[in-house]
Amino acid sequence: VIFPGNIEDIDPNSIEQVSVLKDATSLAAYGSKAANGVIMVTTKKGQEGKPTITFSTTQQISNPTYIPKVLDPDEYIIFRNARAGRTDFSDLSFMTYMEEQQYKAGIVTDWYDMCLQTGWNQNYNLNFSGRTANSNYFVSLGRTNQRGYIIGDHFTRNNVSVDLTTNISKLIEVGVNTAFTNTLSDGNQASVRYDLYCLSPYAMPYLPDGSLRFYTDGISPSRYNPLWPVEYGGERENRYNNLNLGGHIQINIPWVEGLNFRVNASHGERN
Repeated sequence: VIFPGNIEDIDPNSIEQVSVLKDATSLAAYGSKAANGVIMVTTKKGQEGKPTITFSTTQQISNPTYIPKVLDPDEYIIFRNARAGRTDFSDLSFMTYMEEQQYKAGIVTDWYDMCLQTGWNQNYNLNFSGRTANSNYFVSLGRTNQRGYIIGDHFTRNNVSVDLTTNISKLIEVGVNTAFTNTLSDGNQASVRYDLYCLSPYAMPYLPDGSLRFYTDGISPSRYNPLWPVEYGGERENRYNNLNLGGHIQINIPWVEGLNFRVNASHGERN
């Protein structure tokens, strides 16, 4: 069955095997969509024996492996004076009024500390599976809630999948495969690229009322607050549902062992 969604719509806990098809013979059955190859995902099925109920959960934390080293406050003052060709490295004339007030008050802003957090990834999965002489079923329910280590980065996925195969006679097999995924990834991340390199450690991130200040030095539009996109960057909705319905009918030819006639059908919707 050709899956119309994204790879992120598939719950990793329901995957049995992943294969990559590259040769022309293997790709022929998939038509023009297989021009660049096929990634074949085989989902889990029920095992022989008593019905099985499995619940699993994982909790993970994440932090950046590398944070660029920036100048400390004293080094910043020396650098600004040296770049301007001054011999007095304690000269504060380059500072804006706002920066000077922060300097006199001994207030220093660590911009990386403000924009980063400890990430937390939660995964929950509940499976029902079983196999009898004539039927095989696997039902999976999952939820992923991921908070990245950059402020404003989050991802949530809820999914349900059902895989049922049954032999209605010795010659006829019928299968149904259904998967539904709800994905949510709204909001905006803090700007942690070029912006943080340019900001003064004496810049002021907040207004007196506690809200974010856009121009952190009070003057330059290029020194905007990296947290501004998180609070005031506009609504960015990235929500969608993906429904995939699939099924097959297989007829075994009784007079030729191993020969069968199979029809696959699928329907996908994404909104």
